Amino acid sequence: MSEVLLDYFKAFYPYFAIPALAGIGLLIKNKAWKKEYSVLLAIYAASYLLMIVQVYTADQTLDISRRYLLPYTPILFGFAAVLWQWLEKRFANNKIIGTVLIILIGIFLLLDALNPTLKDYISSKRIQRNKEIRQMAAILNKQLAGVPRQPAKALWFYEPRIPGKAVLKDAPPSLAYLSSCEIHNPYFPHEKFSYLVRTAWDDPNFDPRKFTELYHGKYYQLLQVKTSENNQ
Repeated sequence: MSEVLLDYFKAFYPYFAIPALAGIGLLIKNKAWKKEYSVLLAIYAASYLLMIVQVYTADQTLDISRRYLLPYTPILFGFAAVLWQWLEKRFANNKIIGTVLIILIGIFLLLDALNPTLKDYISSKRIQRNKEIRQMAAILNKQLAGVPRQPAKALWFYEPRIPGKAVLKDAPPSLAYLSSCEIHNPYFPHEKFSYLVRTAWDDPNFDPRKFTELYHGKYYQLLQVKTSENNQ
């Protein structure tokens, strides 16, 4: 649940949401608040909540990707601009402080934008995960030699199935990409799959008798479905 709440917070895009809150505070403090601003905030809040309700109604989950909530963020840009205007006036007579502030903000935003890529090189957890994904991909590519597979560059997760093509369940997208396999469509839970990727070992519903283990790392376990089980 904590990860879900963190995603909700990040979906507000804090780099604009926090300045926007400050801008709203300035408008209220200076008695410049208008009814139109209340309408904008109401639209923002309603759109945000309706998206959560829509996903929960369809999929019975509160776990929503941030990309579905971020499109509403531009509504906050105008309020954020109020803060920047205030800062501009505040440091109008001290250009050195203003310049340093802009440079620091620029450096922070640049590092944050590069953060996902930097983690691939400096995060021991991310490095180990990527290593295990490459090892599992090597196993799949070796085992599936001769099986009809689509080139990785043309991969799409939920395309019409190629007869005999390997389907991975609960697999990271990069593994499907590196092994030219397809990802099991979560919207069709009864669809058959060939391999299962596990990231947690405490699932009470997991039956190891239905699978053959091909790989077990620190973060991932790759299992092949036994033919006799037929995903039942």
